[in-house]
Amino acid sequence: MKLRTLLLCALATAACASRRSAPRPPDPAPVDESPNDDEAASDALPDAGAPDPVGGCASVPRGAVCLPAGLAGLGIDRGEAHFEERPPHAVRVHAFAIDRNEVNARQYLRCVSEGRCAAPSCELPRTHREPARCVAWADAQAYCTWRGGRLPSEVEWERAAAGLLPDHRLYVWGDAVPDGAVVRDETPEGVRALAGGVAEWVLDGGDFYPSLPRVRDAGLDALDASLDASADADDADDAIAYEITDGGLYVLDAYMGPARSRWRVVRGGHAREATALRTTTVRRFRQPTDRLAWVGFRCVYAPE
Repeated sequence: MKLRTLLLCALATAACASRRSAPRPPDPAPVDESPNDDEAASDALPDAGAPDPVGGCASVPRGAVCLPAGLAGLGIDRGEAHFEERPPHAVRVHAFAIDRNEVNARQYLRCVSEGRCAAPSCELPRTHREPARCVAWADAQAYCTWRGGRLPSEVEWERAAAGLLPDHRLYVWGDAVPDGAVVRDETPEGVRALAGGVAEWVLDGGDFYPSLPRVRDAGLDALDASLDASADADDADDAIAYEITDGGLYVLDAYMGPARSRWRVVRGGHAREATALRTTTVRRFRQPTDRLAWVGFRCVYAPE
């Protein structure tokens, strides 16, 4: 437990130090972060919204997108992935609605003026073109509660950014950064600014993903059959049955980081990072009291 705590502290400290001292890296593929025509309309508080007969939600709040239930990926095992992004696994996720855009400054300052949210630690212009930022984790959660939602879990955030398995996108727009091209920061489902703008608070406490047995290869059907045929009855009683995807990922029925943790998780890229670093799996551990100029948030809502 002490080693885990030291690793988490070292990770957060190193990330903080690197952001203070490192120059802004070159951005080979600019991200289109221009405001969208319907952003001003999203300033309104959500109401019952319109029926959504396809996505699995009876209705969605104004300015939100319904994402259907399915099997979502969490984490990655590519060579350059950080250790806090490993090991990859699959998680069942229910249908939910998520804000199409990050909560903007005008929306958040309205909550402040009504006495439901704490003032940000930096000055925010009262405009829908500026994301809300410089707010602590509890402030972000308070805002989402005020709007009838909550912060997204890590699984929900990554499901929104990467899609469902087997199409687990490395970036919100696909699996590569095209040389010199401007990439649009929007998922096929219409969720925006998950790779640019600001990084985002999520609900989970900060911790490493659970260790799972290694999968030797993706073709496990024959292996499972041979193990079942040769297993003794006593061994079968003691065995733990893991469901495994065709791609060789262990399936969890649910995942949530620890509620009691000195850290909270921040997901997503932000505008001061090189485009290649803004992957759908990147995660950082920050203290929940941090009010950072590069961290904002968005909300999710239970389907009605």
